[in-house]
Amino acid sequence: GLWSYARTQFDATVRELAQMEESAKEALRESEFRYKRLVENINDAIVVDDIDGRIVFASPRFLEWFGLAEGDLANVTLEGIAAPEWKKTVREYHGRRVRGESAPERFEYEGIRANGTRIWMEALVTTVERTGRVMGTQSALRDMTERRRIEEQSLQAQRLESVGRLAGGVAHDFNNLLTVILGYSATLLDEVGEAKRQREALEQIRLAAERAADLTQNLLAFSRQQVVKHRAVNVNLVVVEAEKMFGRLMGADVDLDLQLGSDLGMVMADAGQLQQVLMNMVLNARDSMPDGGVLRIETRNFTVDETGAEEHPWVPPGEYVYLSLSDTGTGMSEEVQQRVFEPFFTTKEQGKGTGLGLATAYGIVRQCGGWIGVRSRLAAGTTFHIYLPKMAGTAGPLAAASVAVVAARGWETVLLVEDQEAVRQITGEMLKNCGYVVMSANGGPEAMALARGFEDTIHMLVTDAVMPKMSGRELARILKAERPGMRVVIISGYAETEPGEGGDDGFEFLQKPFTPEVLAGKLRIVLES
Repeated sequence: GLWSYARTQFDATVRELAQMEESAKEALRESEFRYKRLVENINDAIVVDDIDGRIVFASPRFLEWFGLAEGDLANVTLEGIAAPEWKKTVREYHGRRVRGESAPERFEYEGIRANGTRIWMEALVTTVERTGRVMGTQSALRDMTERRRIEEQSLQAQRLESVGRLAGGVAHDFNNLLTVILGYSATLLDEVGEAKRQREALEQIRLAAERAADLTQNLLAFSRQQVVKHRAVNVNLVVVEAEKMFGRLMGADVDLDLQLGSDLGMVMADAGQLQQVLMNMVLNARDSMPDGGVLRIETRNFTVDETGAEEHPWVPPGEYVYLSLSDTGTGMSEEVQQRVFEPFFTTKEQGKGTGLGLATAYGIVRQCGGWIGVRSRLAAGTTFHIYLPKMAGTAGPLAAASVAVVAARGWETVLLVEDQEAVRQITGEMLKNCGYVVMSANGGPEAMALARGFEDTIHMLVTDAVMPKMSGRELARILKAERPGMRVVIISGYAETEPGEGGDDGFEFLQKPFTPEVLAGKLRIVLES
């Protein structure tokens, strides 16, 4: 009776407890499975280490990052996989956490992968405790390498933008000075006639000013404020002109071998930008030959046809002027060759280069409609191949005689507005020497007063773009509304987008510095168009 009932209830309770235990075990297995699946599939790495910093558990992601197997963990620590400069920081941070001292839950550091590359990691760290005692730490590690790369590129771009603004401002002021130097040297050259000694001295002044003007173009190119003007260019002349600077760039232990082709075709390009390409590549070659070597520069006409597609797969069939630069330096790996034209990519030590030189060269060549490639082997040197579309005709001899240009003359009335007194004086003299009637003003308000008090026709307004109180374009719009027939030329030391190409106000643009011939020629074109 009673005993039998009690035994039945006891057996039922045992069975219920057994079912509950099995359910608990199943729930535990399911929980463990879900945890394992979560740990194995998330992008973050999970690591548990003991009080001495030895790793006792690592997720598959961590093992993958650092090329480890589970059996390798016995002697692995987080400090051990940290980059050399981060080891002390990681060791001290871990010590503070296990001792219960104040330390942030998140911090970032760099690790070294098995293949030697670096990985930026953000660590979210918690302590592991048992019965109130700290047993170690658990870290969730997130790969921040790509985010760091983007942040660094953004900071670099901001720094370059700041430097670019400074460079543009310097170039603007320098171009004002060069306008004065070029203008007065041209005026004096007209006055000295055939007096040899004085003429030679003035020619040297003029040439020095023109070279300085080329330097300002480089500054403006860097600051992205230059107007690119493609003209028919003799690549051989560009190489010969650039050769004058190669000695300072390369050093005495690098031999230069020029192999310039004859009857070379002309190309449509900006000569200053092609010179910049050469300089960037010469600097790259110099850095690859720390113990000296040979740099060979070659030019020739080149035809890429269908049969040469395998040898030059990245160059469309056509007629080209070929330019190559070959060095006997350290060479490049396949990986580096694939990325060599990427902006900000560099193999140099931090602070030794920006990684913009070859990227700039690539952009300039492509802007000319050309193609650029690289072939290299480690310890066997590097060759850069440049293909520029060839124009009809040939470039002619290197030492072509210069042709005197006579400034086009006029008779019209010109209102000249320039806030820099020296520039205003020489520009006014240039215009008067070419026959123009000149009214001068030092800024917008004075120019408006002159124009409104002048009852006759003002055929042309020549105004600086950047002036105090009123910009040249603002002045031009006001006076143009009052005198619709008046033509406008904006002059500036900055090389902004030419209005005829990118602006919507219809004004013409002339960049400083300019010679009397260029100024007069521009005015005749505008007045007679």
